[in-house]
Amino acid sequence: MDPAIETGRVFETETPYDLLFPCGDEDPREIGADLIMPSVAALHLKGAVPGVRLSTPGINGQDEARGAAYFATLQSARMGWALSRRATFPLYASDRMAHFFGWGLAVLLDRRAGFDRFYDGGEAVYYSGFDDLAAAVRRLVADDAAARAIARRGWEKTWRLFHADRVFAYVLAQLFDEGGATDYEWPMERWGA
Repeated sequence: MDPAIETGRVFETETPYDLLFPCGDEDPREIGADLIMPSVAALHLKGAVPGVRLSTPGINGQDEARGAAYFATLQSARMGWALSRRATFPLYASDRMAHFFGWGLAVLLDRRAGFDRFYDGGEAVYYSGFDDLAAAVRRLVADDAAARAIARRGWEKTWRLFHADRVFAYVLAQLFDEGGATDYEWPMERWGA
């Protein structure tokens, strides 16, 4: 997290959308046991959560949000769906996940990716498949206070663990300190050893 970039606190604002689902391509994504194109996933979610206000830049012919428009988009929704290409790859995610947390959205994550290593259920929203995802979105659309609380806790945890200064200190310690980095949540064995 960089305080010059991640400047939002969406949990403190009103938003025109409930859920942000930005996607730059139609490559299939893992949702439960299925591989689904993002445009199909968005349609399924709209059908499963009637009335959800869904923002989908980059899907169904909508322009992708880039540059300043991307930052404005991050501030436009209460929740962010961090749907990666493969949920079964441990700790794999696009940088969207970090942006969502850093700007204070309640982040929806596939449980299989293993991010519960860093975030508990009060700091992120985990799902195991599409039905689970839809139920979580329905619950949080109906309970804005709960969505804001999860977003705030996730934002606080992210800044505590992944502030740019802390990440840089970790890298320097791994490279130059005798014995490498200590007291981090990340791998601490020496690289190349």
